[in-house]
Amino acid sequence: MILDSEGMMWVGTNSGLKSYDGYTVKSYKSNALSPGILPNNDIRSMAEDHEQNLWLGTRNGLVKINRKTGVFKTYFLPSEDQRIIYHLFVSKDGTLWVGTDGGLSYFNPENESFYTYTSRNAWRIDENGKKQRLNSFSVKCVTEDKNGDLLIGTWSSGLMRLKRGSNVFRSYPKLNDMNSAYSLFFDRNHRLWVGTWGYGVLCISNPDNQKNPQYHQYPYATNNFDIFYKFVEDPTTNTLWACTREGICYLDEDQPQAGWSKYTQIGGNPLIYCNDISTDGAGNIWLCTQNDGVLQITTPPISLQTVAFGKSSECPYHQLRECHTNHRWSMVLAGAQPIRSSALQQIHRCHLL
Repeated sequence: MILDSEGMMWVGTNSGLKSYDGYTVKSYKSNALSPGILPNNDIRSMAEDHEQNLWLGTRNGLVKINRKTGVFKTYFLPSEDQRIIYHLFVSKDGTLWVGTDGGLSYFNPENESFYTYTSRNAWRIDENGKKQRLNSFSVKCVTEDKNGDLLIGTWSSGLMRLKRGSNVFRSYPKLNDMNSAYSLFFDRNHRLWVGTWGYGVLCISNPDNQKNPQYHQYPYATNNFDIFYKFVEDPTTNTLWACTREGICYLDEDQPQAGWSKYTQIGGNPLIYCNDISTDGAGNIWLCTQNDGVLQITTPPISLQTVAFGKSSECPYHQLRECHTNHRWSMVLAGAQPIRSSALQQIHRCHLL
């Protein structure tokens, strides 16, 4: 989900795109009557660029929505292994970065083309200092540090750093047996959190030093909070939140050694397969679940209202993405039940009609 720069809420599902302006829900998807809206209705990633265009990554191509004209335009990257757009990220300089099974690419708006780092144009320096041509890797996430360097998380090729303007990827020491870096997040203390596929979560307290990054692996058990899809930070409670296959968890950033508090359900609301998480930075946290729609947690208590998004067949919601905006309105979901916890105050459920 995105709260864009004009206050519009956009929600990506496995059955197209929905928008909500505080009053009306609209749906956008390809069907027999309108076949050309989206190349595929399964939306895997979303981002808003500096020109207020909305970008959608689908299971078969990339879509740009021109917010000024309302025009949808589809792009296909050149290789078959670039069809599924797993991740979209807009860096501070306005560049749109694209993560696929074919590696890392960026969009050139001047000629509307994509540049992909490959063995023909890029290098990789491994953790032992050996330089070689860049091999293939599947990108699952991208983030940016305070210096403008990109951190790239991969399916099984570990964590890499790309300095801006460079074509050399530098690998971090191996993270786990699979070398999985599925999700990345910098917290307010510039610690880098790495969510993995099957190996829980680890914190990198010194990410600027690739020779001695200082890993801290949190305890995990197989099939028990071992897959971390995404992180967000709640500044109102100084907590870090994560969505996982089994539910959600949160951690006190001032006491990271205390570990993660884990929830598989809250107030009777199941949280299994919590695929995505987002926040507005004001104590409102949204959760996307595979089978139970959209849930919202409020860390400070707030007044309640109900929003319905459409048919239940249009769940699950896959993608939420926060975007801080001057246009503030609260989406509060139905079915509120209070929770006895210092960080979890209320949870609300969206009834998809």
